[in-house]
Amino acid sequence: RYDELMRAIRLWKHLFLLKRAGIGMLPGGVNDANQGSCAVECPACPRNLPALPDTFRGGNIPWLDTEFVMLDANFRMKSKQRNLTDPALGCGLAYFVDNADYMTHVRACGEQTEINVCDSGLHAIDHANTRGGSVYAASGVGACQCRHMLVKANGVGDLQRGEKYSNMDFIFASATRNSSARRKVISYDIACQWHKNLRTRMKAIPSNYQTELDNCVVDFVIPKFHIGAHGTSCQSKFSLNFRPHMGRTDGENIERGWAWLNPASLSTREMGPGARQDALDDQWSFWNWRIVVSLGKFIHLVHHVLYDETN
Repeated sequence: RYDELMRAIRLWKHLFLLKRAGIGMLPGGVNDANQGSCAVECPACPRNLPALPDTFRGGNIPWLDTEFVMLDANFRMKSKQRNLTDPALGCGLAYFVDNADYMTHVRACGEQTEINVCDSGLHAIDHANTRGGSVYAASGVGACQCRHMLVKANGVGDLQRGEKYSNMDFIFASATRNSSARRKVISYDIACQWHKNLRTRMKAIPSNYQTELDNCVVDFVIPKFHIGAHGTSCQSKFSLNFRPHMGRTDGENIERGWAWLNPASLSTREMGPGARQDALDDQWSFWNWRIVVSLGKFIHLVHHVLYDETN
């Protein structure tokens, strides 16, 4: 009765996902749940709270209302092509994007050949059209994390063949569409190329997923570990060390998340597409919750260090 046990465990995890998010309190239950409503969100990042007074939002001090996001792809998190009809129990309710809208956009963009114009040693662009194949339904995942290492709601999507702009554009837009921050800092290991024509590409994304880039300050940066592989042109323009109001951010938090998640790839790649998505949603809920409950200790430590330095 192993198969029955696995199905029961999967259903139990999904029910607890709904319970922890309070979905049972909605009048229509899960049918009234919004996309991403079951994700554990970061309490320290700017929220969409337009009613706050200007003085509370920092006034003219930009770093008080800044949202940091990190983008990256992980090609260990593959999914084998199993030709199974296996829908996810909570598609779009937590961390994965809504698959129907996502794939509609990716297909509409068609086959893209990304041109590498950067003098770096990174191969994200070179491999954009080579990773994957008929063996895998997904060659990996692209994801968006916040400054405090939490995976953002609706901030993950499967990659069909490499790290294409169409995939990463939709994931970024879906993850940041509800942000009201006056300033966005976007960290990506190929930001030097990806940022070009981003606003134009955003217009191709459905209006309900588009993120605000025109009425806020946007800084594109390259993570500190990765920027060493870029040329001097990229290092002078996209280094976090040369930008004000960065707070010594290294931009590499998303890599730490991958290091924690990678051991799960050996089992999730063998699952059906829906079971894999539900399993990864459960993993990210645990990851996010661990960070949330440790934020108090972290903030207390930072306050203690700053107090000692200033007194």
